[in-house]
Parts: sequence; structure tokens; C-alpha cells
Amino acid sequence: MVTHRRARFAVSLLGIAFAVVIMFMEIGFSNGINDSQARLAAYLDADLVLIHRRRYALVTDDEFSLSRLQQTIGLSEIVSATPLYEGTQVILNPATGMVRGISVIAFPPGTTPLKLAGLDALSLLLVRRDAVLYDRLSRELYGPVKVGTRLQLGAEAEEHTVVGLFELGPTIRS
Repeated sequence: MVTHRRARFAVSLLGIAFAVVIMFMEIGFSNGINDSQARLAAYLDADLVLIHRRRYALVTDDEFSLSRLQQTIGLSEIVSATPLYEGTQVILNPATGMVRGISVIAFPPGTTPLKLAGLDALSLLLVRRDAVLYDRLSRELYGPVKVGTRLQLGAEAEEHTVVGLFELGPTIRS
């Protein structure tokens, strides 16, 4: 029965193969999104992490109350606490003038809430208000960025100077 109509059999096999390829692609996209969202969590230098109760994914922008962090510091079991801010800003590509969204991570100067190579030394360079670190693994669409590059970030296009480079890698957001 299978070999009676060979053309129909071949078309059926191609249809099944196409469906299998599409399923594997969907699984790959799903894993890529999940891995991308969890990338930052893998670099946290913490024993305990507090997040907003409505934050079901890392791409949501629910703000965590600073008073909750202060309450946590009041517990005798907590030695120290460091706020870590994560969000999206716009960046102007210095070479092309194109404006794109980029992930931004902020933390108080002198602290190192992430386990990234060289961040201890680099965080000391962030005492100036206009100083930023740049991920050398960022996508090329942001332009050629190196230490000393002046970047325009945010809706007001404030000028910032890249004072150091680190390696974290792109996420689903940027």
C-alpha cells in the first residue's frame, strides 16, 4: 500500500518531515527565550534574591519597593543588601545615528552584585555620574563601542562615557 502511489508517499513524508522541523524550531526558540531570561540570574552574587511578586518573567518592568529592601536589611540573618536595577533604555548608535533599545543594569558604585570577570576593578570607575560599562558581547547594531566612546542613552539622550568593558552577552530584550 505504501509503494502503490510513490508520489503521494513522498509528499506525505515531506509533510511529516516539515512538521518535525517546525516543532524542533519551536523548542529551540522556547529554550533560547528561557535561557536568555535566566542569563542574568546565573551571574548574581547573592545567597538570597528578592523580586516583585507579580514579576513572572525577567522582561516585565514591575518595580520592587526600596522599603522592602530596607526591611530585609533589618533582619539579623542579613549581612548586606545591594539593589540591582534592570530595565531598557534607548541608545544612539554613534556610527549610524540609529536609535535602538538596549538592556541596562544599574547598581550602586563600589558594589559588585554580579559575578563577572573584572567587575570589582571596573565598579570603582563608576563613581562619575556619566560613567558606564559596556558589554563587549553586545550586538553589532549598537555600533563600534570601546573604552572612551561617548554614548547617548535614554529618552533625553544624555551623554555617557564608556569607562570599561565586561562580558555578559545579549538577551531576548536586546
